[in-house]
Parts: sequence; C-alpha cells; structure tokens
Amino acid sequence: MRPRFLTFWHKLAIYCGVWLAVIAIACATMWSMMLQHKAAQPETTVDEFLSSSRQYLFYQTLMQTYPNLGNEHESAYEVADDLSREYWEDLTYSKLIREYTYENPVFLVKCGDINLIKLTLEQDAKTGFLGLRGYSIKKSELASETLISPRDYTIICPVNSEIYINNKPYEANGALYSDEFSFGNKEFMILSLENFFMRPDIRVIYNHHELSAAQDAENFLFDHSNPLLKTVKITAPKDAVVSLNGSVLTDAFISGYAASEIDDFGQTVDLVEYGVPTAKGNINVTATLNNSSLQVYSLASGYEVAIPTFDCTVTVPHGASLYANGEKADSGFIYSDNAPWTSDFISLSEFPTAIEYRFEALYTMPEFTAEFNGESLGAIKSGTVISFIPASNEELKSEHATTAENFIKQYLHYTTQGEENTRENLDRLLTLVVPGSVLYKNLEESYRGYTYIDAQQLEIEYIKADNFIPLGENAFTCEISYKIALKNFVGSATEENSFRLAFAKINGTFAAVNMTDID
Repeated sequence: MRPRFLTFWHKLAIYCGVWLAVIAIACATMWSMMLQHKAAQPETTVDEFLSSSRQYLFYQTLMQTYPNLGNEHESAYEVADDLSREYWEDLTYSKLIREYTYENPVFLVKCGDINLIKLTLEQDAKTGFLGLRGYSIKKSELASETLISPRDYTIICPVNSEIYINNKPYEANGALYSDEFSFGNKEFMILSLENFFMRPDIRVIYNHHELSAAQDAENFLFDHSNPLLKTVKITAPKDAVVSLNGSVLTDAFISGYAASEIDDFGQTVDLVEYGVPTAKGNINVTATLNNSSLQVYSLASGYEVAIPTFDCTVTVPHGASLYANGEKADSGFIYSDNAPWTSDFISLSEFPTAIEYRFEALYTMPEFTAEFNGESLGAIKSGTVISFIPASNEELKSEHATTAENFIKQYLHYTTQGEENTRENLDRLLTLVVPGSVLYKNLEESYRGYTYIDAQQLEIEYIKADNFIPLGENAFTCEISYKIALKNFVGSATEENSFRLAFAKINGTFAAVNMTDID
C-alpha cells in the first residue's frame, strides 16, 4: 500500500508544477502585454521626454523653433541652460484637444501657469507580438513667442573703444558714427547687435578705463568720463514714425510705454516713450502717421507728439435713436436739432430738418447705426460726415419718377446740343432747379466756361430713376442712371452715367437742388 501512496503524491506534485508553470507563463505574458501597451501610449513618450536632461529638452526645443539660433557671442547651449534654471519647477502637461489626433497627438507642457512647450508626436512602426505602435517626438516648439524670442540691441559708446560681449572681444566693423545718426559730433559710434536671446554682458574700455553703462538704458549707453551725452525723451503714438534730427527712431530706442489715451467711445491710442541719447546741440523732432505730419510739442520733460484726432458729424431724423459701437449716443453730443438733413439742402432758407450730432477729438471712427420707429436707417457717408436716412419709398418713386427723368432729359439737351441753342437749353433746365441752390449756381458757372459744340444727334437708350428716399414732407433724394448715343459728322459715341439727385418743394412744386456723382 505504501508505494501506491507515494505515486499519488508524486503525480500531484507534477500536476501542480505544470499548473504553476502555466500560471507563471500567463502572468509573464500578461505583464509583457501591459508593458507593451503602456509603452505604446503617447503619455509614456511625453513622460520619458520630460524626464530627460532639462538642458537638452530646452536645447532641442530651441533648435526646432529657431533653426538659425544664436550668434558668435551666444550659444544655443547657454540659452538652454538659462531656461532650464529659470523653469526648474515640476512640469505638467495636457492634451491640446483641437490639434490632437490618434496618429499625431499634441500636448502642451506648462510650468505653473506658463505655457512652455508644445509637443507633437508621431506613431512608430509596429513592435512586439501584439503589433502595437508606440510614439516618438516629431516636433517640440515653444508654446509662446513671448516666452523667449530673438531681439536686437544697440551699443552707443565713444569712438575707438574696446568692446567685449560675453567676455569675448567685439570688432566694431561697420559702426555708424554720429553724423549719420542723431548726434552732433563724431565722438560716438552706434553698434547693432542682432539675434540675441538673452541680454548680453557688455564691457567697454576707453583710454584704459572701463566705462559704466547707464543703469536705466534698455540697450547699452556708455558715455565719456566727462559726460557729453544727454537723453532726449519723446512720447508719441505707438504707430507713428518719429524722427530726431532727420533720422527715424527704431524700436531699439523705446524706453517704456506711457498710459494709453482714450476717447469718448473707448477707442484707445497706445503711447510709447523713446529715450534717445544724443550729443548736446539743436534738437529737431518730427513725426508722421500714415504719411501725415503730426504736431510736436516741446515740454520741460522732453517732447510730445500730438495724437491725431478728427471730428465727426452725424445727422439723423427727429425721433431717431443714434448708436455708436452699440451704445446709444448721449444727448450731450447734439449740436443742432434744426440742421439740414443732408448737405444737399444747406444753401436753402427752408430745408428738411434733422438732428445733428457732433463728435470731437476722436481717435478712430466708431461704428454708427440708427433706428427710427423700430427700423434700421441707411447711411450716406462722405468722409467724417454721415447722414442716416429712411428706406426707399416705392410710392414716392411712382409719384416723382417722371420729375427726375424730365430733369435728366433737359440736362442732357443742355450738355449735348449745339451752339445756337445752348443758352436756351440752360434756361429751360434752370426752370427745373431751385434758384439759389448749389445746383443752380453750378449750372450757371458751367455756362460761363462752356465750349460750344457742333450739332449732334442725341438718342436716349434708357433713363432709370430709383431709390427714392423721403426727407420729410417737402424733400427727397433719388438715384438716376442713363445711357445715350451721340452721333455727328465725325462718328458716334455712347455715354453712361449715374447721379444722386436731391429735390425740394418750392411754391408747391418739386425742383432739383443738387446733383452728385454716385461713387
């Protein structure tokens, strides 16, 4: 009986061993699959990238963002080292959902609240018996241009100085001397340093003495031992082109930013302050904006370039509401409540009246809108003069289209027929015009300079009157277009034109008061 008992336990041990081996293989396989799956996740790639050398991380990012990084006085490694020290806190990252795809995941790396690096990944080839595809870094770039970007500096120092940049000698080739810039003599030279990422360390030695740099200078200013320079301070609109003694000031001379000015509608103008070192002597500051000269004032503290402003006039019907940038215009801006509705009627003693708003010292034109009886009004704009008018009226068109067409027909007879009846044609035309109006005066002036023409045949192909705008009960405007053919012994020609006509009711009859080209 004993041998049989031993055989049972021997078989049981073998059986258990087999199962233990199977379980071990299964666990190992499962562990391997978990490792492969984890390695194939984009987050794993990001973790490994961030756990690498911090200096290498910034160096790789800088080289991809700025392929032409650095200059002979500043290496990419030095810049990366400074960045790694500045942003040494624990880094966090999150998905950029708008740019994230399965094939190319994108992550934003942050240091606290600072957006630091944007990582773009790409899928690798299939690996392992599961055929999973991992990820690698395709591109790393700075997430914000304001984090670090190349900039230029200016060195101003005495001629024949020894200059050291980051402890390396600097050969002042191509220096600009003061007679080519804003200085009054040749005691100084200006040097331009380009493509620096970190503020360089500058040392200047003159006559075996190391000079001290001005402490408040954004760039680098080194004066003689007995100072010859003074700093001219100029405040000007940011977009203005400012010149000192004929030379345009670059951004290198911006020493700060002044408080922005704001007009009645919240439109702002950003102001900058220039600090320009210049040799003692006469100072001439000029400025332009959009090729227009700006006024420059000399103050005890320096120079101030006036902010360009303009005035604006807006006319609306009585009872209408005027809005500027969506806000209702205050009644304090009303200049006249008995103003001509448009400039067409300004020469008349009796004219259709409206409310005129006057806005002064504006920096930019607000977005004006107007409503009358719940309906939006259309606008006629001429520079800084705006007139809001009602919508076109079909009933007015049917009633006065013939009036407008007859005026144009008589106008064409006056301008196209021969010398014998020119004055008569003009007199007939003037019977359709309000005496004393702008149009009446213009037509009389045209006759004084009229060049008589030989007789020619006039054929009217069409005359169309449209867009009749009521301006009260006794005035309206409309648009009229025509096409005519002219024939004489030389040949034939066609003429097409469009006008905007204004009519006023005088002695119970509508007559023209103005005629302007349609833009």
